[in-house]
Amino acid sequence: MKHYFPKYCEKFRCIANLCPDSCCRDWDVVVDDTSFDFYNTAKGEFGDRLRSLMTIDEDGDRIFIRQGEKCPFWNSDMLCDIYINLGENHLCHTCKEFPRITQDYTVFCEHTLSFACPEAARLMLESDFDTGFATDIPQDLQTDYSTTEMNFLLSARKRTFEILSDCKMSLSERLCRLLAFNERVQNLKQPPILQKIIRCQTVLTNRLPPILTTMSADITFLQSTVLMSYPQSSEWSVHT
Repeated sequence: MKHYFPKYCEKFRCIANLCPDSCCRDWDVVVDDTSFDFYNTAKGEFGDRLRSLMTIDEDGDRIFIRQGEKCPFWNSDMLCDIYINLGENHLCHTCKEFPRITQDYTVFCEHTLSFACPEAARLMLESDFDTGFATDIPQDLQTDYSTTEMNFLLSARKRTFEILSDCKMSLSERLCRLLAFNERVQNLKQPPILQKIIRCQTVLTNRLPPILTTMSADITFLQSTVLMSYPQSSEWSVHT
């Protein structure tokens, strides 16, 4: 299976206490089973501290108990005590991977970074529309989605990037062209009956008095129902 990486992914390195923000506060860190098993073998005072600062939340996830809305292992020097005492390899999966994101599409994977991380955001905003690189990882493949639909969406996304990166047009021209293109894509993806429902909804929204807007809401519900149940066409294509 091919894994696709933008060039900025390989450049990313956590800048730790130099970061203007921190991923060590304001959210719950989930502890995966592999890390939990290792933490249960950790010796000494730090091992005891590790085990005392984990709990099960209301969703059934094992998490670190936040202290003052921050991770209890984020010390006064804004560094990680788990990293210092156990090493990078024994960070839990959440901390080891963030801000890296993997989108698994069964027949291929795409890797990117999250804008929630300032350093990742800097790398992405300073990069161009590079193609990055791909690597093959052997794996048995079984798709649980329509490959026709996936190919349709991928070709539409490719054209989207081409429009956005065409510097011969002004930004406003690119955005207008992109809006028109994606409207055509959406129409191609929707079955004819759904397109008629959407047109009826637009008429109701624009022309009827407020007292009748519930009719428009009913059509919105019908639209979502049809979208879920109507068989998708196997003859989609993208035209620009």
